[in-house]
Amino acid sequence: MKRWLAIAPLLWPALVIGLGDLYALTHYHLSCLIAPQWTVRSLGIVVLVAANLLLALSMAWQIGRTAAITRRLRRLDRLESVHRERLALPELDGVEIRVIPEDVPMLFTVGGWRSVIGVSRWMLDHLDPAELRAAFAHELAHVQHRDGFLMLLLRGLCPWGFGVKGLRSGLEGVAHALELRADAIAASRVADPLAVASALVKVGRASQSWRPAMAFADPSMRLKERVAALMDGAAPPQPPRFWEQPVWMAWGLLSLAAWLGFVGHLCVRGLV
Repeated sequence: MKRWLAIAPLLWPALVIGLGDLYALTHYHLSCLIAPQWTVRSLGIVVLVAANLLLALSMAWQIGRTAAITRRLRRLDRLESVHRERLALPELDGVEIRVIPEDVPMLFTVGGWRSVIGVSRWMLDHLDPAELRAAFAHELAHVQHRDGFLMLLLRGLCPWGFGVKGLRSGLEGVAHALELRADAIAASRVADPLAVASALVKVGRASQSWRPAMAFADPSMRLKERVAALMDGAAPPQPPRFWEQPVWMAWGLLSLAAWLGFVGHLCVRGLV
Protein backbone atom coordinates (compact mmCIF):
# COMPACT_ATOMS: atom_id res chain seq x y z
CA MET A 1 0.00 0.00 0.00
CA LYS A 2 2.85 2.43 0.78
CA ARG A 3 4.29 1.85 -2.71
CA TRP A 4 0.88 2.57 -4.21
CA LEU A 5 0.62 5.84 -2.26
CA ALA A 6 4.09 6.84 -3.48
CA ILE A 7 3.41 5.93 -7.11
CA ALA A 8 -0.07 7.43 -7.54
CA PRO A 9 1.00 11.13 -7.30
CA LEU A 10 3.58 10.58 -10.05
CA LEU A 11 0.85 9.50 -12.48
CA TRP A 12 -1.63 12.27 -11.78
CA PRO A 13 -0.08 14.75 -14.25
CA ALA A 14 -0.57 12.18 -17.02
CA LEU A 15 -4.13 11.54 -15.82
CA VAL A 16 -4.90 15.27 -15.87
CA ILE A 17 -3.63 15.44 -19.45
CA GLY A 18 -5.81 12.43 -20.30
CA LEU A 19 -8.86 14.13 -18.82
CA GLY A 20 -8.04 17.22 -20.87
CA ASP A 21 -7.93 15.03 -23.98
CA LEU A 22 -11.36 13.60 -23.20
CA TYR A 23 -12.80 17.05 -22.67
CA ALA A 24 -11.27 18.36 -25.90
CA LEU A 25 -12.53 15.39 -27.91
CA THR A 26 -16.09 15.88 -26.69
CA HIS A 27 -16.23 19.70 -26.92
CA TYR A 28 -14.17 20.69 -29.95
CA HIS A 29 -14.53 19.93 -33.64
CA LEU A 30 -11.58 18.99 -35.84
CA SER A 31 -11.99 22.27 -37.71
CA CYS A 32 -11.21 24.14 -34.49
CA LEU A 33 -7.81 22.46 -34.40
CA ILE A 34 -7.07 23.03 -38.08
CA ALA A 35 -8.09 26.71 -38.16
CA PRO A 36 -8.34 27.79 -34.52
CA GLN A 37 -9.63 31.13 -33.33
CA TRP A 38 -6.98 32.53 -31.03
CA THR A 39 -8.87 32.64 -27.76
CA VAL A 40 -8.09 31.44 -24.27
CA ARG A 41 -9.64 28.08 -25.16
CA SER A 42 -7.53 27.69 -28.26
CA LEU A 43 -4.41 28.50 -26.27
CA GLY A 44 -5.46 25.80 -23.84
CA ILE A 45 -5.66 23.37 -26.74
CA VAL A 46 -2.12 24.34 -27.79
CA VAL A 47 -0.85 23.65 -24.26
CA LEU A 48 -2.72 20.33 -24.22
CA VAL A 49 -1.22 19.26 -27.56
CA ALA A 50 2.27 20.21 -26.32
CA ALA A 51 1.73 18.18 -23.14
CA ASN A 52 0.64 15.16 -25.18
CA LEU A 53 3.70 15.47 -27.40
CA LEU A 54 5.93 15.62 -24.32
CA LEU A 55 4.39 12.43 -22.92
CA ALA A 56 4.58 10.65 -26.27
CA LEU A 57 8.23 11.61 -26.82
CA SER A 58 9.15 10.72 -23.24
CA MET A 59 7.56 7.27 -23.45
CA ALA A 60 9.07 6.66 -26.90
CA TRP A 61 12.52 7.65 -25.59
CA GLN A 62 12.23 5.35 -22.56
CA ILE A 63 11.02 2.42 -24.68
CA GLY A 64 13.65 3.04 -27.36
CA ARG A 65 16.47 3.35 -24.83
CA THR A 66 15.41 0.17 -23.04
CA ALA A 67 15.03 -1.72 -26.32
CA ALA A 68 18.47 -0.57 -27.53
CA ILE A 69 20.23 -1.73 -24.36
CA THR A 70 18.32 -5.03 -24.44
CA ARG A 71 19.30 -5.64 -28.08
CA ARG A 72 22.96 -4.93 -27.29
CA LEU A 73 22.87 -7.35 -24.36
CA ARG A 74 21.29 -10.13 -26.40
CA ARG A 75 24.20 -10.03 -28.84
CA LEU A 76 26.55 -11.07 -26.01
CA ASP A 77 27.30 -14.54 -24.73
CA ARG A 78 25.04 -16.21 -22.20
CA LEU A 79 26.24 -16.90 -18.67
CA GLU A 80 28.05 -20.23 -18.58
CA SER A 81 26.20 -23.14 -16.99
CA VAL A 82 29.03 -23.62 -14.47
CA HIS A 83 28.37 -20.15 -13.05
CA ARG A 84 24.62 -20.78 -12.93
CA GLU A 85 25.22 -23.94 -10.92
CA ARG A 86 27.44 -22.10 -8.46
CA LEU A 87 24.74 -19.49 -7.88
CA ALA A 88 22.35 -22.18 -6.59
CA LEU A 89 19.28 -20.09 -7.42
CA PRO A 90 16.76 -22.34 -9.18
CA GLU A 91 14.49 -19.36 -9.89
CA LEU A 92 17.12 -18.06 -12.33
CA ASP A 93 16.59 -21.00 -14.68
CA GLY A 94 14.10 -19.14 -16.85
CA VAL A 95 15.89 -15.78 -16.72
CA GLU A 96 18.10 -14.61 -19.57
CA ILE A 97 21.60 -13.64 -18.34
CA ARG A 98 24.25 -12.15 -20.62
CA VAL A 99 27.94 -11.61 -19.87
CA ILE A 100 29.48 -8.20 -20.63
CA PRO A 101 33.17 -8.59 -21.55
CA GLU A 102 34.29 -5.56 -19.54
CA ASP A 103 36.60 -5.28 -16.56
CA VAL A 104 34.30 -2.88 -14.72
CA PRO A 105 31.67 -3.65 -12.05
CA MET A 106 28.29 -3.96 -13.76
CA LEU A 107 25.23 -5.93 -12.78
CA PHE A 108 21.82 -4.69 -13.80
CA THR A 109 18.36 -5.65 -14.97
CA VAL A 110 16.94 -4.11 -18.10
CA GLY A 111 13.83 -4.67 -20.16
CA GLY A 112 10.12 -4.10 -20.07
CA TRP A 113 7.84 -7.03 -19.38
CA ARG A 114 10.61 -9.57 -20.16
CA SER A 115 13.78 -8.56 -18.39
CA VAL A 116 17.39 -9.43 -19.13
CA ILE A 117 20.21 -9.44 -16.57
CA GLY A 118 23.60 -8.16 -17.64
CA VAL A 119 26.71 -9.03 -15.65
CA SER A 120 30.31 -8.04 -16.34
CA ARG A 121 33.39 -10.23 -16.12
CA TRP A 122 34.59 -8.04 -13.25
CA MET A 123 31.65 -9.18 -11.13
CA LEU A 124 32.29 -12.85 -11.88
CA ASP A 125 35.99 -12.51 -11.09
CA HIS A 126 36.00 -10.22 -8.05
CA LEU A 127 32.98 -11.25 -5.96
CA ASP A 128 33.26 -14.34 -3.81
CA PRO A 129 30.57 -17.04 -4.28
CA ALA A 130 28.38 -15.80 -1.41
CA GLU A 131 28.50 -12.18 -2.61
CA LEU A 132 27.80 -13.15 -6.21
CA ARG A 133 24.84 -15.28 -5.17
CA ALA A 134 23.47 -12.41 -3.06
CA ALA A 135 23.90 -9.94 -5.93
CA PHE A 136 22.03 -12.20 -8.34
CA ALA A 137 19.31 -12.78 -5.76
CA HIS A 138 18.87 -8.99 -5.67
CA GLU A 139 18.51 -8.81 -9.46
CA LEU A 140 16.15 -11.79 -9.42
CA ALA A 141 13.86 -9.81 -7.11
CA HIS A 142 13.76 -7.00 -9.68
CA VAL A 143 12.91 -9.48 -12.42
CA GLN A 144 10.17 -11.26 -10.48
CA HIS A 145 8.50 -8.00 -9.42
CA ARG A 146 9.00 -6.38 -12.86
CA ASP A 147 10.57 -3.31 -11.28
CA GLY A 148 12.17 -2.30 -14.58
CA PHE A 149 8.76 -2.22 -16.25
CA LEU A 150 7.34 -0.12 -13.44
CA MET A 151 10.16 2.44 -13.62
CA LEU A 152 9.83 2.57 -17.41
CA LEU A 153 6.16 3.52 -17.01
CA LEU A 154 6.84 6.08 -14.30
CA ARG A 155 9.74 7.76 -16.12
CA GLY A 156 7.77 7.76 -19.35
CA LEU A 157 4.55 9.17 -17.88
CA CYS A 158 6.28 11.59 -15.50
CA PRO A 159 9.30 12.76 -17.56
CA TRP A 160 11.91 14.41 -15.35
CA GLY A 161 9.13 15.07 -12.86
CA PHE A 162 7.80 17.76 -15.22
CA GLY A 163 10.45 19.99 -13.69
CA VAL A 164 8.73 19.87 -10.28
CA LYS A 165 11.09 19.14 -7.39
CA GLY A 166 8.49 17.12 -5.49
CA LEU A 167 7.82 14.83 -8.46
CA ARG A 168 11.55 14.37 -9.14
CA SER A 169 12.04 13.43 -5.49
CA GLY A 170 9.09 11.07 -5.79
CA LEU A 171 10.70 9.25 -8.72
CA GLU A 172 13.97 8.90 -6.82
CA GLY A 173 12.08 7.75 -3.73
CA VAL A 174 10.25 4.99 -5.63
CA ALA A 175 13.53 3.79 -7.21
CA HIS A 176 15.18 3.74 -3.77
CA ALA A 177 12.23 1.83 -2.26
CA LEU A 178 12.50 -0.78 -5.01
CA GLU A 179 16.20 -1.22 -4.24
CA LEU A 180 15.49 -1.61 -0.53
CA ARG A 181 12.83 -4.20 -1.28
CA ALA A 182 15.17 -6.14 -3.59
CA ASP A 183 17.91 -6.03 -0.93
CA ALA A 184 15.53 -7.42 1.71
CA ILE A 185 14.25 -10.17 -0.60
CA ALA A 186 17.81 -11.13 -1.53
CA ALA A 187 18.88 -11.26 2.13
CA SER A 188 15.90 -13.48 2.92
CA ARG A 189 16.49 -15.74 -0.11
CA VAL A 190 20.18 -16.39 0.62
CA ALA A 191 19.66 -16.20 4.41
CA ASP A 192 22.71 -13.96 4.70
CA PRO A 193 22.17 -10.18 4.93
CA LEU A 194 25.91 -9.68 5.44
CA ALA A 195 26.63 -11.17 1.99
CA VAL A 196 24.26 -8.68 0.36
CA ALA A 197 25.79 -5.79 2.29
CA SER A 198 29.34 -6.93 1.48
CA ALA A 199 28.53 -7.16 -2.23
CA LEU A 200 26.97 -3.69 -2.17
CA VAL A 201 30.02 -2.15 -0.50
CA LYS A 202 32.53 -3.90 -2.75
CA VAL A 203 30.70 -3.02 -5.98
CA GLY A 204 29.77 0.46 -4.80
CA ARG A 205 33.39 1.40 -4.10
CA ALA A 206 34.50 0.34 -7.57
CA SER A 207 31.35 1.26 -9.54
CA GLN A 208 31.33 3.53 -12.57
CA SER A 209 28.89 6.31 -13.34
CA TRP A 210 27.29 4.36 -16.21
CA ARG A 211 23.73 3.54 -15.21
CA PRO A 212 21.64 1.74 -17.84
CA ALA A 213 18.76 0.55 -15.70
CA MET A 214 18.16 -1.00 -12.28
CA ALA A 215 21.86 -1.09 -11.36
CA PHE A 216 22.87 -3.26 -8.39
CA ALA A 217 25.01 -0.74 -6.51
CA ASP A 218 24.52 2.61 -8.16
CA PRO A 219 26.15 5.24 -5.88
CA SER A 220 23.13 7.50 -6.34
CA MET A 221 20.89 4.87 -4.72
CA ARG A 222 22.04 5.79 -1.19
CA LEU A 223 24.20 2.76 -0.48
CA LYS A 224 24.77 3.65 3.17
CA GLU A 225 21.04 3.59 3.86
CA ARG A 226 20.69 0.26 2.05
CA VAL A 227 23.52 -1.32 4.04
CA ALA A 228 22.12 0.07 7.29
CA ALA A 229 18.70 -1.38 6.48
CA LEU A 230 20.24 -4.80 5.88
CA MET A 231 22.16 -4.66 9.15
CA ASP A 232 19.01 -3.66 11.07
CA GLY A 233 17.54 -7.04 10.18
CA ALA A 234 14.18 -5.73 9.02
CA ALA A 235 11.58 -8.34 8.10
CA PRO A 236 11.44 -9.14 4.37
CA PRO A 237 8.61 -7.37 2.53
CA GLN A 238 5.44 -9.25 1.74
CA PRO A 239 4.82 -10.27 -1.89
CA PRO A 240 2.76 -7.62 -3.69
CA ARG A 241 -0.96 -8.23 -4.07
CA PHE A 242 -2.15 -8.70 -7.62
CA TRP A 243 -3.52 -5.17 -7.83
CA GLU A 244 -0.10 -3.78 -6.90
CA GLN A 245 1.45 -5.20 -10.09
CA PRO A 246 2.35 -2.39 -12.55
CA VAL A 247 -0.04 -3.51 -15.30
CA TRP A 248 -3.02 -3.59 -12.92
CA MET A 249 -2.09 -0.24 -11.38
CA ALA A 250 -1.90 1.34 -14.82
CA TRP A 251 -5.21 -0.24 -15.84
CA GLY A 252 -6.88 0.98 -12.64
CA LEU A 253 -5.63 4.54 -13.09
CA LEU A 254 -6.71 4.64 -16.73
CA SER A 255 -10.15 3.32 -15.76
CA LEU A 256 -10.40 6.00 -13.06
CA ALA A 257 -9.45 8.68 -15.57
CA ALA A 258 -12.07 7.46 -18.05
CA TRP A 259 -14.74 7.38 -15.36
CA LEU A 260 -13.90 10.88 -14.12
CA GLY A 261 -13.93 12.15 -17.69
CA PHE A 262 -17.32 10.58 -18.35
CA VAL A 263 -18.81 12.04 -15.16
CA GLY A 264 -17.31 15.44 -15.96
CA HIS A 265 -18.79 15.28 -19.45
CA LEU A 266 -22.24 14.55 -18.03
CA CYS A 267 -21.90 17.38 -15.54
CA VAL A 268 -20.97 19.86 -18.27
CA ARG A 269 -23.93 18.73 -20.39
CA GLY A 270 -26.25 19.14 -17.40
CA LEU A 271 -27.18 15.46 -17.22
CA VAL A 272 -26.07 15.00 -13.62
